[in-house]
Amino acid sequence: MRRDLKRAQESYEDSQRKLRKEVDVKAKIDEYRKRVESGKKTLQQKQTQIAKIMEQLAHEVEEGRARIRKLEEQVEDCTK
Repeated sequence: MRRDLKRAQESYEDSQRKLRKEVDVKAKIDEYRKRVESGKKTLQQKQTQIAKIMEQLAHEVEEGRARIRKLEEQVEDCTK
C-alpha cells in the first residue's frame, strides 16, 4: 500500500513537472509571437519611412535635372 502511494505521489509530481514545462513553453511561444509582431510593426514603420525618403529623393533628383536642363539651355544661349 505504501509502495502504491509512493508511486502515485511520484506520478503526480512527474505530471506536475510536465505541466509546468508545457506552461513555460507556451509562455515562451507567446512571448516570441509578441516580439515577432512588434518586429513586424517596426519593420513596416521603417519601410514607410524609407518609401517617403525615396519619394523625396526622386522628387529632388527630378528638380535637379530640371535645373541642369535650364542651366544647359542658358549656357547654349550664351555661347551662340
